[in-house]
Amino acid sequence: MTARTAPAVLFVCVKNAGKSQIAAALMRQHTDHRVEVHSAGTRPGGTLNEQARTAVEEVGASMDDESPKPLDPALVGMVDRIVVLGEEAVVEPVPGMRGTIYTCITDEPSARGIRGDGTHAAGPRRHRPPGPDPGRRGHRKRLSRMPSQSAAGTGCNRLPNAPSASGLTR
Repeated sequence: MTARTAPAVLFVCVKNAGKSQIAAALMRQHTDHRVEVHSAGTRPGGTLNEQARTAVEEVGASMDDESPKPLDPALVGMVDRIVVLGEEAVVEPVPGMRGTIYTCITDEPSARGIRGDGTHAAGPRRHRPPGPDPGRRGHRKRLSRMPSQSAAGTGCNRLPNAPSASGLTR
């Protein structure tokens, strides 16, 4: 096996159809492919979320040639960073892993009935401006407005018993 020269990151959500695919596409675009980027799902869906694909294309990134993929323990063990998006997905540390697991609390569109195909569980739905839903009790703040939970102030937490790894840039 050839040694990697680029840092590697894995983005994980449940279905690997929206959040993790968006994060991977934006990371590829932002780093001009200087970072090895992967995405996976803990219970992958069958197709990509079309709303996610459209949003990514609007900012000039691409999810072309991507599809939902299952989480691979071998990949978990080899990447430098694992970023879990949302509370529903859980990634367990694997023996000998080199990276660190971060969990970012994000909005869960599926919890609001949004399917990703432009419909809502109750039928077609108009876009609602971002912000907390006053009808939901105990909602969490949006990621961009969460109080700092880490040194980076991103609203992400390193899994306490995961090994520490150096930064993504080498």
